[in-house]
Amino acid sequence: LALHEGARVPIMDSGAVAPLVLQARRCRSPAVLAQLCKVMGCLALQPENRQRVAGEGGMQALCELIGEATEFADFPRCTNGVRSNAMAAMVNFMYQSDANRKLLVELKGVAPIVDAAVNSPDSAVVEQAVRCLGNVSFNQPYTASMVVASRGVDSICGALEASDLTQDEAIFEAGTIALANLCNSEQNQTAVGASPACAKLAVHVCAHAPSPHVILGGFRLVAALSFASFTNKTRLGELGCLNVCLQTLRRYGFLEPSRAEPFYPGLDWCCKALASLLLHRGNQVTFRDCWGLQLVVDLCLEA
Repeated sequence: LALHEGARVPIMDSGAVAPLVLQARRCRSPAVLAQLCKVMGCLALQPENRQRVAGEGGMQALCELIGEATEFADFPRCTNGVRSNAMAAMVNFMYQSDANRKLLVELKGVAPIVDAAVNSPDSAVVEQAVRCLGNVSFNQPYTASMVVASRGVDSICGALEASDLTQDEAIFEAGTIALANLCNSEQNQTAVGASPACAKLAVHVCAHAPSPHVILGGFRLVAALSFASFTNKTRLGELGCLNVCLQTLRRYGFLEPSRAEPFYPGLDWCCKALASLLLHRGNQVTFRDCWGLQLVVDLCLEA
């Protein structure tokens, strides 16, 4: 029923949250808990329900469930299936809700999500954990700083390094979005760029990603890292990011419109990233030596 938009508010009005919260704390069946998390996630798809479910203890119950230790339990409640569904529900709770983003931090829910992103062997758990970290950081410097303080950047980078760029596109898309969302203040931007793996991963994803969505995420991350940060502009330039931008424009910018259309958003962000990098004097020299200006002029004439 909760999948149907018209049923979500009536379900809330009938007082369904209280028994859901109660069973989230008491039920021992992973199958039941997985369905319970799906119901909460579906209810949270309705904007007016997000605050209500959170206010009635829904987010707290999910945080407790995600944080349960399962390593030494013979019959754990929170299996990988339960944990991935619980974090998918959490993603819905935080969508377009600054209050719920702050609430997750207050409930100390960031640390177990960070741990799941880097330590879980299940790709669905990793993907939803990374999406959670991206949603809690969006447009909120305070919550983003809490993710950074909890070693969230290293966790996301570790998840991406352990994934296959051609097989785990959803994880790479979520990871690049999360890292870009973390760069929402000068302080956070510097902290994200200071991670040894982050800039290298961004350049690698932009250079080798086969999917338009992942290419878009990679160049959004480059643009976010380089915005207003001279240090990150220097670091990305030294890693060959300018050449990657130009190669991407050559590869996809001159295709027939029907073939190039899926890549247009990625090419848009590629140009924005290139513009940001060119505010650095050293990158301007590299751009000139690579005949970048000629390429950009040709692209303007052909596009």
